[in-house]
This record gives sequence, C-alpha cells and structure tokens, in this order.
Amino acid sequence: MGPLFTLSNFGADGAPSATLATALAVRVLDALVVVGRARAVSRWELELVAWLDDRRWAVVNGVRAELDLIEVAWTPDHFADQQQFLLGLCDAAAARPIDDPGVHGALTRVRGVVAAHRRSQVAYGRRWRWLCRRPELPPVAAVGGSKP
Repeated sequence: MGPLFTLSNFGADGAPSATLATALAVRVLDALVVVGRARAVSRWELELVAWLDDRRWAVVNGVRAELDLIEVAWTPDHFADQQQFLLGLCDAAAARPIDDPGVHGALTRVRGVVAAHRRSQVAYGRRWRWLCRRPELPPVAAVGGSKP
C-alpha cells in the first residue's frame, strides 16, 4: 500500500479517523482545493482552502503525513458555518465527475471525520500554521466582506 496519511480528530472521544494511502490523500486534497477555490468567498474560507493546499504540499513533499482537525483555525462563534463549508466542500468534491472511485470513498470517510468534530474542541485564538508559506490573499472587502 505504501506510505499512509491520517486525518484525525484529536481529543474527540470515539471520533473517527481516516487513514489513506498518501497518493490517495493527495488526490483528495486536490479535489477539496479545486472545489474550495471555486466556492470560497469569506476570508476564513479562502484561508482554509489555502491551508488545505499548504497541507497538500506538505504531504507531497514528505513534510507531514497527518492532518488533525484541531489544527484548523476554527472560530467558536462561527464554527457551525465553518464546519458546513468544509462539509460542503467534501460533498461538492465527491459530486464531481472523477475517474477515480477511490477518491469518492475517501471523501466520504473524510466527511465523517469533519462531521464528528465538535465546537467544544475549538479553541479561541487559534491561528493558521503554514508549513510552506503564508499565502497572499486579497483584502477582506475584495472577497465579499467579513463573513466567517
């Protein structure tokens, strides 16, 4: 099977995790980033998509072989909307015509991990941690306001 990648939900009792072949994880992250670039409007959404792309880079280059949802810069006040955005990315990516049934199954597993994440696990003041480089994003007013 080769090297493995794990998406986890640290701290959530009994929460699911998804362990994928690294090559499959890269294709899943590719699908999420492609859909996310088309859908992201708010600053947080743009940053999430850039962060997923940063994590994809880290997986491809052997820097990281895991991703934990606790690392996402969720905000407690907007958690429900943010979680719905990421779940929507999983759904939209799975709905795209992809000649790779493994990606569809993996996106379903990733969606389950995201759905299991709870607001109680979100810490105030969490910042994005970039492994490659912090992306240059347009000003908030240029991307549709300050919606979460």
